[in-house]
Amino acid sequence: MMKMMEVDLLYTFIIAGIIFITAWVISNIPSHPILYLFKYRFYKVESDDGMVYILISNRKILSPKSITSVKKISDGMLME
Repeated sequence: MMKMMEVDLLYTFIIAGIIFITAWVISNIPSHPILYLFKYRFYKVESDDGMVYILISNRKILSPKSITSVKKISDGMLME
């Protein structure tokens, strides 16, 4: 009887570990994997009026002041 409990506990830890790793990997996958492969970066930006957007850019942005022009591609997404 003790051996059966040990196996069940082992399987419980293995399944919990798989679920944890899967959830962690999924949260790190960008919403557009094709753009990610072409070195596009995704940023969360806020406009002057408080609206939050996802900005897609093919360059590394270090300061929001370096953003000069964007195009609105959907209600919540902008592209530089």
